[in-house]
Amino acid sequence: LVFDPERWLGTRPNAYTFPQFQAGPRVCIGQVLAITEAKAGLVAIFSRFTLTRTSPDPAHYSVAFALRMRDGLPVHVQRRQR
Repeated sequence: LVFDPERWLGTRPNAYTFPQFQAGPRVCIGQVLAITEAKAGLVAIFSRFTLTRTSPDPAHYSVAFALRMRDGLPVHVQRRQR
């Protein structure tokens, strides 16, 4: 075996390409917990703070390991009144 990360360029593996990690009867046992914790964290943030974009320009995306904003997404964070 040779380390060759360029072998992934131009390919789009689906969840069943490597089923031991993402699909099938042996899916990662922590996957559901991780997604639930992420949702709970976002609920905690959005219930306590208001986020508003600081730029009217449209967002531009950068394709990488995960989809992300090319130039970031500047926001103004303000604590909600209780």
